[in-house]
Amino acid sequence: MLSATGILRRISFPSFASTYSTTMEEMDEIRARSLLKHTYVYNPPDELDNIIVNAAKHHGLELDPSDWKTTEIPLDNRKSKLHKMKSLRDLFEFYEQPVNNITKYAELARNEKLPQNLAILEQPRRFHPNDKTALHGGVTGNPGEGGTVYSIRNKRIYREFKPKKEWFDYDDQNFDYDVTLSKGMPWDPEIANKMDSYTNIRFTKEYLRKMR
Repeated sequence: MLSATGILRRISFPSFASTYSTTMEEMDEIRARSLLKHTYVYNPPDELDNIIVNAAKHHGLELDPSDWKTTEIPLDNRKSKLHKMKSLRDLFEFYEQPVNNITKYAELARNEKLPQNLAILEQPRRFHPNDKTALHGGVTGNPGEGGTVYSIRNKRIYREFKPKKEWFDYDDQNFDYDVTLSKGMPWDPEIANKMDSYTNIRFTKEYLRKMR
């Protein structure tokens, strides 16, 4: 028998968080941008050893066929991590390490081998009134609140909306704009034109008695 979290993992929930980005890779790139330099995804190629050997031969290095990784590099690099590369082995190990731009939590959420009793949601379930097919049906539990997305980075990922605070914000729900149901009302075009024709008459109680 499946638990509640096990059932949750099998339900295909629609994503209501994305707004501008259409792919997960684009959202990862936006999240990776902060005060530091950009972090790009890097996966080492299959023929990394051949690439390094050909590059070394192209620059005139004499390689040892039995152990080409011990060949020293006659360069003095003072950049971060590059200053530690004294041989082709260091260069190979540097480019052999993959680089990812997502957090450990995102990696855990995307892991397809999680136990059945563990459910991890990577994307937040943000409320939006246009999500009529969601469980909330577009009706908020906190009227007049929410809808604001902070930081320029998150504005490119999540949607914003203006919460309804005043009574006139609910006109579309409580007011019927059908003219056929407004016969005889002051906003009826026929009555409104008739009222506008008496611009030189002052409306008083005596005038109301005369009309009766």
